[in-house]
Amino acid sequence: MVHSITQRKRSTVSRIAAAVIVCISMISQVAVLHAQVNHGYPRNGIFHWGPATPEWYAKYDLLITCPWSADFAREIKALNPDILLIATRDWNNGAGISNVPAEWYTLDSNGNPITIYYHSVILLDMTDFCPPSARHGNKRYNEYLPEFFANMVDLTVWDGVASDGVYFSPRGTALQDVDLDRNGVNDYGEHGSDWVRNQWSAGVSKVIGRIRQIIGNDKIIHLNSAQFHTQEWHQTNGLTSENRRLGGAMSDFKWKYEHWMNTAPYPHTYLMDGEGDSKNDFYWMRYHLGCTLIGDGYCSFSEAKYGGNWHYNDKYYDEFDVELGNPTSLMQNIFVTGGSQNGAYVRFFENGAAILNHGDVPVEVTDSQLRAFAEYDGPYYRFEGGQDPAHNTGELFDSAELFGRPDYIGHVGDCILLLEQPTTVITEIIIDNCDAGTSPASEPAELIGEWTPHVEAFNESWTVFEGGSSSKNIWEFADALYGNGETYAVFRPTIGVAANYEVFEWHGWSGVHPDNFQEGTNVPYRITYTGGATSEGTLNQSINYGQWNSLGTYFFDTGTNGNVTISNDADGIVIADAIKFVYRGKEVDSILPNSPRNLGFESTEKTIRLTWDAPLPAEDGDTASSYQIFRDHAFLATPSSTSYLDTDVEENTSYLYQVYSLDNYGNRSSGWVEGAFATIEDQIPPSVSSVVALGLKSVDVVFDEDVEESSAENVHNYTIQPSVAVLQAELAQDLRTVRLTTNTHVIGLEYTLSVNHIYDRAASPNMMTTPDSETYTGKGGVITVTISADDAYELYVNGNLVGNNNSWSISHSYTVQSIAGKNVIAVKCTDGGGDGGMLAEVDFGGERFVTDHSWKVSTVEEDQWETVDFSDISWNKATSYGLHGVAEPWSLYKNVTGISTSDVHWIWSADKFNDNLVFLRLNLYPGGDTTPPEPPIGVSVSER
Repeated sequence: MVHSITQRKRSTVSRIAAAVIVCISMISQVAVLHAQVNHGYPRNGIFHWGPATPEWYAKYDLLITCPWSADFAREIKALNPDILLIATRDWNNGAGISNVPAEWYTLDSNGNPITIYYHSVILLDMTDFCPPSARHGNKRYNEYLPEFFANMVDLTVWDGVASDGVYFSPRGTALQDVDLDRNGVNDYGEHGSDWVRNQWSAGVSKVIGRIRQIIGNDKIIHLNSAQFHTQEWHQTNGLTSENRRLGGAMSDFKWKYEHWMNTAPYPHTYLMDGEGDSKNDFYWMRYHLGCTLIGDGYCSFSEAKYGGNWHYNDKYYDEFDVELGNPTSLMQNIFVTGGSQNGAYVRFFENGAAILNHGDVPVEVTDSQLRAFAEYDGPYYRFEGGQDPAHNTGELFDSAELFGRPDYIGHVGDCILLLEQPTTVITEIIIDNCDAGTSPASEPAELIGEWTPHVEAFNESWTVFEGGSSSKNIWEFADALYGNGETYAVFRPTIGVAANYEVFEWHGWSGVHPDNFQEGTNVPYRITYTGGATSEGTLNQSINYGQWNSLGTYFFDTGTNGNVTISNDADGIVIADAIKFVYRGKEVDSILPNSPRNLGFESTEKTIRLTWDAPLPAEDGDTASSYQIFRDHAFLATPSSTSYLDTDVEENTSYLYQVYSLDNYGNRSSGWVEGAFATIEDQIPPSVSSVVALGLKSVDVVFDEDVEESSAENVHNYTIQPSVAVLQAELAQDLRTVRLTTNTHVIGLEYTLSVNHIYDRAASPNMMTTPDSETYTGKGGVITVTISADDAYELYVNGNLVGNNNSWSISHSYTVQSIAGKNVIAVKCTDGGGDGGMLAEVDFGGERFVTDHSWKVSTVEEDQWETVDFSDISWNKATSYGLHGVAEPWSLYKNVTGISTSDVHWIWSADKFNDNLVFLRLNLYPGGDTTPPEPPIGVSVSER
């Protein structure tokens, strides 16, 4: 999830000029010197669909992502000017070119298009056999692609371009049968596999060469080729080893890596895209990092269970923020007694060293072995880290046993980073509402009670296929209706190093509830830190969304005793999204704060509000980070502000209050301020604060104080004019809100609600003796649409655009108010290649509708097609291609998260392969019916 840019030290320009990267050929053993790109070691990178926030992206040295806007790129560059920023699209399936012509499809000997990626898209022909397209300047694909690609982003802001995927030879269904020369004969039998490979690779080389001509030598070309390419595509700066699972011979990998560095133009952008079964696969992560440190590459690491192989969920580790500086040696094998080699290697840097075990058995490495190298500049220390403190202990390095074992792909080793000075490196800890967004070593938030998961745009780090976020059941945030605190979330970090940590809260904007449900302005939180000390406060989640909001700095002990808790004891929707803990040093504070001053109060019948002044600064300059309040000598609360509202009091009663100061280390003042204060007697009857229409048959009445149940639920105490009967009245748990169930309202008509004879809950109850009246306007029901489309959709409700998305494997939900009479759901769907399909579930006033033949479809965009008054009587019924979860090709790939697999159909036009633009409509009539009214007598309507 989102990480604020760390205090990671980056090399300055002057230092860059003086530094060198030492590379060597395993054959010649001759060192070749190159000027370093402006990134220290270890280097980190990310290949990410996004979009994440600029703040999170700015943590990285190398970012390969979708071609978002130039302004988005500028935001990232403003935070990290040294980042290498590369825009990527997939050459294999069209790179985002609109209206890809069929002439460019790669064909088999039967004339069928070749499909890739689980048959989801068509592979485009990279060779010179590809026919030109009149639609695109009478050019072949390999002629049009470079010009389109080189101009897809502003290269005065972006540092280069990349392809998501590129093959040395055609893949997918072309592995057995392909007809590049288009003579109806399988090329493997006619010409052989080498000929096929050479034709394809030559076409890719042509594309690369033309892009280089256009963008010049000072911009980057990066390919996700999954292997070291040298001779074929020597004009490219970098490659992605996608989902790399190492385990082969070290000599083979090391030689290829170094040979590539000696061949590729600068700057190099090799990205080792590692993958593990868990975010806590620290051995795997360090092993990939150590192998990356053989050369000048960039390391990323993700967990496979959340779709790491689809570039949505990369993790961030303490090791990524270590500053080794620039290399002063090659990666060299460590010799053991007798001169024999083992799997251990070492590379020395300006500020330390990296030791790598590339073997399949554990290896012990000692400081005395390192001293045998001329580049040794120790003694060295392990850095002190928070994620794996048993490995990164901060101790003086004498020896270490590095993990190694056989693995199903070969083996897995280990790595350790050493520094010349004792150093603590703790990257920020994020606790998210889901595991996918939670930092390594920690568990996600504990959600207790009635929480609802959602996806939205203001996510902490990434939009999940989701973000962030889903095909993997990943959600970006959860929310809950207001209540009495029975629903709460506990964000509990795993602290590896006891220290001061600044605490931040993040919430998105839900935007999924009717207008009368807004985000809470007084969401309570409690921070529990060292020794069980606590600090309390409230959050206004109706503002400051989509950013990190500081809650102060506190000292946390090691383990999981510290936490942040939020609850739904608020005045609106409560959002549980993410809490971040940022290391701020280990200085111990033993000086007590001074006492608070000038305690005062204001009281009502059921509340006492305490106010006080902050203490004068103590000897160390501390005032107070929070306060402890006692009522009648019993602990009451720990607010962080200089006021507290006590609502757990009786009317006309006196209480003794004492207030202490606490600093952020948990020290409590030796003195306190105190006062005896009383509530007043309640002599005022309740009154109506607000009346809100919820729908056609529901109204909420909110009183200004708690009301007595029997009088509040007496329907005879409510009158609605004109002529709406109150059928039921139900008092909510807050004891102030009464929900009325009524006869049907008319949407848009003004009504007057009169209330009388309601009692409050005073010691001597007060009754309303004069009717209290409020006006409101009749409102329709709510329409909720949950939808996804392969590949993209625009959703309109009653003619208004309410949402769009192009991530087909996760659904999104949109909620709008209905209108009087007919309501229309209209969807514009586009397909970028392969099969098109759409899924949707619609809730209309409690009635549920799904995608099936009741929807209407057209392949022609007519004027006003999305509006309520448009007549779709001539449109065809949508074609069902089977139930979600069963229908192919989607079932071969993944299900869509958030969509039922019991009765929702994949729908499209009658030709889901060739119709790449379709328009779909669902008409909803009063009562939730989708059947249109009968035609006039004498007029017949044909079924289509």
